[in-house]
Amino acid sequence: MKPMKISLYRWAEKFLSGAGGKSKTAEKKTATAFRFFMRGNLNCLLENLSHVLGVSSSDRRVKDIAEKNFFNFADNLTGFLMNRNEAPEIFIDAEGGGLDAVRSLLEDGESVAAISGHIGNWELLGKFGAVLGYPTRAVAAKHFLRGDTEYFISKRAQNGVESIFPEKVLSFLKNSPSPGILAVLADRSSFGKPVRTRMFEKDVFLSGPPFKLARRFFDWAVFPFALKGENGKYIVYVHGPFNTKKFNECGDAERELLDIYARIYEYYVKKYPEQWYFYRRFFT
Repeated sequence: MKPMKISLYRWAEKFLSGAGGKSKTAEKKTATAFRFFMRGNLNCLLENLSHVLGVSSSDRRVKDIAEKNFFNFADNLTGFLMNRNEAPEIFIDAEGGGLDAVRSLLEDGESVAAISGHIGNWELLGKFGAVLGYPTRAVAAKHFLRGDTEYFISKRAQNGVESIFPEKVLSFLKNSPSPGILAVLADRSSFGKPVRTRMFEKDVFLSGPPFKLARRFFDWAVFPFALKGENGKYIVYVHGPFNTKKFNECGDAERELLDIYARIYEYYVKKYPEQWYFYRRFFT
């Protein structure tokens, strides 16, 4: 994927903050611009969706979902720029104790690794931890443009979320006795050494370091996902918390965690392909 030649986020910020920038018309124009610039990712998206649905990338269903996908992602970005994505009030404890158990752990001074992916609204996930009053850090890779990197760091900070570059995470955790919530996405193999696994009956690579960090520095891990419901409001599905120290000491504990994550991730991609914002080739 080629880097963008202009800073679309900076443009959008100026446009939305200008005269009448809070209007629905301004939001619509910004979302349209996002969809236009995202067209360069269309082939990768079609290919990924075809594997998930088990049909050709030229199938009408794949193209229809891709259109909805672009629309949803553009709406997500616009909402993030305008701070319109409020912390959700609906939580579903999908597996384990869910949110209540996480709250109890954090109130007892424990720290939690929150491992998610590029499905739904991951920026909103980071925000809700901070809104609840817990120290929240998000592992975030640099953008192609330095200005965009600085912009997103600033926007997260406004929401109470501290950004940490992947290459700085290890140093931070070694020197932080109580990191609170560490939010990280694990579906891109660009973060450290990739790990091969099977999803959708095909080989894929996920990021190994999030699960190693969870085992080494955290007693607890959760796999949360924020998906938009039919009414337009986000629902957070919380899987866990999983006690990382109870995984097989003699075997590959990180692999066990990764396999649980992969199963949950696969489920949500199948159920919400129009909210799967993975615009690189996912399958090997």
